[in-house]
Amino acid sequence: MKIRVSDVLELHVDEHGDAAERALLIHGWMTTGGVFAPILDQLSDVATVFVPDLRGAGRSDAPGSYRLEDYAQDVIAILEHIGGASLVGFSMGGAIAQLVAAERPDLVTKMILLNSVPARGMQLPEEAQALFASSAGDRALQRTILSMATLKLDADACEQLLDLAAAVDDTATKESLDAWTRGGFEERLTEVRAPTHVIATSDPFLPPAFVQDAVVDQIQGAQLHVIEGPGHYPMWEASEKTGRLVARLLQDGA
Repeated sequence: MKIRVSDVLELHVDEHGDAAERALLIHGWMTTGGVFAPILDQLSDVATVFVPDLRGAGRSDAPGSYRLEDYAQDVIAILEHIGGASLVGFSMGGAIAQLVAAERPDLVTKMILLNSVPARGMQLPEEAQALFASSAGDRALQRTILSMATLKLDADACEQLLDLAAAVDDTATKESLDAWTRGGFEERLTEVRAPTHVIATSDPFLPPAFVQDAVVDQIQGAQLHVIEGPGHYPMWEASEKTGRLVARLLQDGA
């Protein structure tokens, strides 16, 4: 379906399943809603799942402004349209989910953060920052990024993720990188009311100890769950295990 957010922005949102529980999946940087494809069957068994392409990605419009606040307002518009939901936020999508949960706690039933960027932002090593900043529209550089961030990604999955990256507007890639590395809304996390589960993996950039300190400890009552083995894209590197955990957390009462 299409949801019109403003005069210049229409978002594409896929819908899967027909369960009473609702879940909205928020993708990260350098990808589209298609990043959740390997776990959609498991999640749609327990929830009606809504998967948007964020502004500038996939089949959604590219309006030219890519602040975290812009993304958060888009997600709020979707939540208002569907009547609220649990949020599953991956990577940059985890930062967006945190901002939405702080801004509109009435619309967020639960929050599941998967290898989430912290609300305070994230300082990358200098070499990685330069690589990420110059990667827009460059499949070879994006392949290098995937090789740095993943541990169990096979060749076919890598090509599929690169195809998703190619469906992101170059301006969105550049400006949203600035947005999620800068962060800057950590003081608002006191406004989060949703039960929160944080999933960490063996991600080279977001190891569990870092996630515990930078994400879990900043949200009252948040719980950490660790999947050992996969890197930044566990939906593709360990899809069965990842889908099973996220589905269980969606079903649990808290």
